[in-house]
Amino acid sequence: MLLKNGLLVFEGGARKGDLRIAGERILKVGTGLSPEAGEETVDLEGLVVLPGGVDAHTRMDLDLRHVRATDDFFTGAKGRGKFLKRGLPDLRLRAKGEQM
Repeated sequence: MLLKNGLLVFEGGARKGDLRIAGERILKVGTGLSPEAGEETVDLEGLVVLPGGVDAHTRMDLDLRHVRATDDFFTGAKGRGKFLKRGLPDLRLRAKGEQM
C-alpha cells in the first residue's frame, strides 16, 4: 500500500512525503514514490502521519464513580479498525494519596 502526500512527523521534525507499507512494516519513506503495479494508493493530503507511532492514551473502561466510559476494551478495540495491532493501554487513575 502506498500512502501519498502526508505530513510525516518524525523525532527530528516533519516533512511532506510518502510511505510504502506492507502489513505492519514500513518498507520505504520518500517523496514522489510511484505506485507499483496493482498497489493500492491512499492520498493523505492535509493529514498528519506518525510512522511507527502509537497513541497510548485511551479513556476506555473509565470509571469516575459518577461517570463511566461508554466503551470497554472489547467494544473500543473492535471499533479501532484493522490498523491497530499493538494493543490498547489504559489510563490508570488513582485515589488521592494512593501510590502507583
